[in-house]
Amino acid sequence: MGVSRGPPIFACETGKILLARCCWSYVRQGLTVRILGTTVVVSSIFAIAGCTHTPSNPESPDTADLSSSDPHARADRDVERPDPTVSPSTSPTPTAAVPTAIASDTVTPSPTTPAPVIKPPQTNPTQTSSKTTGVPSGTKLTRYDGDLVITEAGKIIDSLEVRGSISVRAPDVVIKNTRVIGVKALKTGLVSSRSTGLRIKDSEIYSTHRNPDSNGIMGSNFSLDGVEIRDVVDQVHIHGAGNVTIKDSWLHSNVHYAKDPNWNGKPSHDDNVQIVSGSNIKISGNRMSGAKNAAVMITQDDGKVANVLIEKNRLGNGGCSINISPGKNNPAISGLKVAKNSFDATQSVRGCAIIGPRSYVGMAQGNYWLATGALAPMSDGGY
Repeated sequence: MGVSRGPPIFACETGKILLARCCWSYVRQGLTVRILGTTVVVSSIFAIAGCTHTPSNPESPDTADLSSSDPHARADRDVERPDPTVSPSTSPTPTAAVPTAIASDTVTPSPTTPAPVIKPPQTNPTQTSSKTTGVPSGTKLTRYDGDLVITEAGKIIDSLEVRGSISVRAPDVVIKNTRVIGVKALKTGLVSSRSTGLRIKDSEIYSTHRNPDSNGIMGSNFSLDGVEIRDVVDQVHIHGAGNVTIKDSWLHSNVHYAKDPNWNGKPSHDDNVQIVSGSNIKISGNRMSGAKNAAVMITQDDGKVANVLIEKNRLGNGGCSINISPGKNNPAISGLKVAKNSFDATQSVRGCAIIGPRSYVGMAQGNYWLATGALAPMSDGGY
């Protein structure tokens, strides 16, 4: 507001500020205001088509009573209505709208500080989808019925449709352009990695037989690149030594039971990725959704977990999308980093992108909500 503070008189600039607003500024300073047409009388000093005033206490002009929290009530209390017995210095121009403007004037609150916005990662994980994962369009597949056990080192499985499961028991096996379809309940994964150096690329793993036992891939010492896994309880279950890389893959559409027999009739604990032991695990550039428990669940139920990198993924669903639960009596997870992931706001616990022990907060950096770009901090999981 254009108020000049030249002692001993204060003045409003007419033509730039509404007369009503001029008066309201004085009301807020605890001064008595009377409106006489276009003339405003403030503390017995008046001016034509504007306002002037002399503070009631010239030595302390800024110690006004601002105790009223309702500006409308204060305006009604302090503003006197036009007095017909007082003549203005010039012929007034009737303006009934002025008192109304004062009564309706409001104080604009101070703006709140917006949540920080960061630049999305250069590798945009939102591009991971059915168009970039799974068996490439036009690939001709050869059907294989039954459970396939691989014992030959360096074996390449290419362009198969396996209606059953694959158990890898030899090192350096490659599975590419292949579809693995579960057709029965299994206590193991549709793919089991029981050796070292397994690589799966541009393939699909899913079950057509809905059941509480089937998982996508289980074990350690494997990599997934451009793989789609769906319609199972856990898409990826890591245990043992670790040494796992999951990149540019699509994990979605988990199987969930409200009364799961594997959980004593309680709800399923389905995850896109579950880590129960192992080290040297990298999860990057993937899209994960559809799990009720978590997109990435980390515990140390089967052994120590260390050196885990979760970066540049697009994650959603779960109670919290990333759940870090090392256990109070277990050693801390060393080398854990959760960075530059984007989150869809689809968690059942509102606003919970990441949850973990408060001592792990520094391990989460640069994660953000996809819709707004606002930072997604780690929620305090206690201890």
